[in-house]
Amino acid sequence: MAKRAGMSEVKFKVRMNALLLCEFTTEQMVRITGLKSESVRTELQRMKQEGLLEPARNSTAEDQQRKRGGQSVLYRLVSDPEKRLALSRSVETF
Repeated sequence: MAKRAGMSEVKFKVRMNALLLCEFTTEQMVRITGLKSESVRTELQRMKQEGLLEPARNSTAEDQQRKRGGQSVLYRLVSDPEKRLALSRSVETF
């Protein structure tokens, strides 16, 4: 049961902060939430599969990450108001 509560905490923290930030990297989300990188990446992948996130097109940030050897992806909430409302409602259930 404790593991399940932990997963709910991950889902809540990542989704709530995604709503607040609208655009972020995995590393930023890890820093803000204080969660483990693997947990954040897993939840971001779920959100992407649900159609809530899309990769942001920001060549400057991508170029800077490549220069540092990182593979950071800049995520953005989708602009679809129905999807954003669904995300907001999913956070309200916690």
